[in-house]
Amino acid sequence: MTSPTYHLMGLMKIATYNVNGVNGRLEGLIRWLQKDRPDIVGLQELKTVNEKFPFEKLESIGYGSVWHGEKGFNGVAILARDTTPVLTRVGLPGPIPDPHSRLYRSGSGRYPDRLSLPPQWQSGRQPQF
Repeated sequence: MTSPTYHLMGLMKIATYNVNGVNGRLEGLIRWLQKDRPDIVGLQELKTVNEKFPFEKLESIGYGSVWHGEKGFNGVAILARDTTPVLTRVGLPGPIPDPHSRLYRSGSGRYPDRLSLPPQWQSGRQPQF
């Protein structure tokens, strides 16, 4: 199904992308966004701190974003075409604060109230889980 068909049917195009280092793959990410024009994109494995997330470059091609970065691993972002998502939650639920950038939830008036983005899943036996 092509992008125009999605819009004619009133459907939304949602994609996820394990970017494995957003700044190193930014050029390819931008090419893909411009070609396929998904409405919502969940990015995993940003591998960058918040201050170095390339939100201005994404805005320049029509994508608003919210993100939660972490140096070296983890990090998630949600992009929305022609709007900026509204952040509603950072981290895993529960009484113990989540020190890792593992879950992001957002929504906006144009898109679903909740879009949750977990990071790459690993075995629950590892220390970070």
